[in-house]
Amino acid sequence: MGIINASAIPHDVETSKVGGREWDSLTPEEKKLSCRAMEAYAGMVDSIDVNVGKVVDYLKKSGEYDNTFIVFMSDNGAEGAALEAVPVMGDNILQAIHQYYDNSYENLGAWNSFSWLGPLWAQASTAPSRLFKCYPSEGGILVPCVVKPPINKMPCAPPKGSLNRSFSTVMDFLPTFLDLAGISLPPASAKERSAALYDAKDVTTRKMTTFRGKDVHAVRGRSWMPYFGRGEKEEEDETWAIYSSQEPVGWELFARGALRKGEWKIVHIDKKHGGVGEGDTGWELFNIARDPGETEDLARAEPEKYKELLAHWDEYVVDCGIVWGDFASAPGFRKDEAPDYWQDELELQSSWMVAKGGETVQ
Repeated sequence: MGIINASAIPHDVETSKVGGREWDSLTPEEKKLSCRAMEAYAGMVDSIDVNVGKVVDYLKKSGEYDNTFIVFMSDNGAEGAALEAVPVMGDNILQAIHQYYDNSYENLGAWNSFSWLGPLWAQASTAPSRLFKCYPSEGGILVPCVVKPPINKMPCAPPKGSLNRSFSTVMDFLPTFLDLAGISLPPASAKERSAALYDAKDVTTRKMTTFRGKDVHAVRGRSWMPYFGRGEKEEEDETWAIYSSQEPVGWELFARGALRKGEWKIVHIDKKHGGVGEGDTGWELFNIARDPGETEDLARAEPEKYKELLAHWDEYVVDCGIVWGDFASAPGFRKDEAPDYWQDELELQSSWMVAKGGETVQ
């Protein structure tokens, strides 16, 4: 399909560092159940496809299809963590699954089963990118996005069935939707705000705007309308049609961070998860245009570019009020300190495989 360059070097699959096991270490039964879970997932994807089709059919029959802006995308890379089940299962995932769900081979995918793919299938889904959801590597943040523009509103949008590689982020949806609706964003202005979460005396200047009488952070995204609506590009290179290659864009989650500027990107992932991070220090530098798999750390080979992006990261932390440093990387309770709430990710990854329902787990 030409979506991924054939010359791209894929990142190695991570196992124990992200709560996974080597495939060859699984028993035949575990491999069988793992494959079945992926089959169930594929079935859910197919069901989404069928039902999105029903919505599109309805829009066409009702005469609203041409006037509807459709955006279909993943919110992040593939899910590989067992702890994603916490909001549904509660604090004790193992107990809940064994008590209420039947994960026998024949029942996987049914209404009363509950399984997940784990880090191996997640990395198979995001290949050749590195890792998956919850990580700021490309496997966690690079996702497909399918767009059907409203007729006559985006005359410069790519032709039907084509591929556009313009850098964009989910932050761009709000200003784009408002533009389509003819609504102007309130003007942003520089205002002094606390620069640190724990030190109100330290102030900085941030772009703020007003919403319902309250000061809020100004919208950071870019509208697609200048490019897709009027053919106005930031730069001739299609990748930088919406954003300038000189504009830094950052990400942060779970004391993991990344920042991209043009074809360069720095990534902070803790050593225990396969990165080089220690506390709030230790970053890798990649040329994403040449190395989309993030396989060659250029931090030492390109020291000036490394320093440049780190300086932008410091600005990003202040501009967005990011919790960073010691507060962000502080460890949680150990197993001996909170045994009722502490669950090991590696143990959890296969815990669903033996659940038969109605069981009590000590």
